Amino acid sequence: MIRNRSAGASGVVFDHFAARGAVRWRGRGQDVSFFLPGARATPGTARTIARYWLVDWQVPGEVRADAELIVSEFAANTVLHTASRVVEFRLHLRDRWLTINVVDQGPRRPVRIVEHVAEPGSGKAPEVDDAHGAEEIADSGRGLLIVDQLAEKWGANPLRGGTLAWARLTIPASPAELWDR
Repeated sequence: MIRNRSAGASGVVFDHFAARGAVRWRGRGQDVSFFLPGARATPGTARTIARYWLVDWQVPGEVRADAELIVSEFAANTVLHTASRVVEFRLHLRDRWLTINVVDQGPRRPVRIVEHVAEPGSGKAPEVDDAHGAEEIADSGRGLLIVDQLAEKWGANPLRGGTLAWARLTIPASPAELWDR
């Protein structure tokens, strides 16, 4: 069983999921991967598990909140727009960068995003391909606008049999740097 005293209720919830086999995970140091079924509860579960690791790694509160939201938005897109049976989540913390990766197995790619590297707060809408059109963005896709506001850089890359959605956040060197964002 995994214990994390600083995670409080998150640690208990994580133990609950892990004990029932709903989560497979592997990790070492400040790299972790976990796998969840492509189900309606996945975004919330992914957010809880991400919180567990981010608290353990002592990621500052504002950055942690942004990362949790990005994880849940990517997970929601996967659940809504793909037929993935399993979704892989990867969190990687190095120096002052937190990288979030979400890999789906969907046979149909979600709205195509062309290597969108955003300047923080650019508010640019994702580029869409002709197969999906603007109507799909009108009904959904707002989560990617949130990701655009929160992430230093983000994008989606096609994989054989799925898509990798990724985002990168900066970890401030000091509390004062949080206020300069």
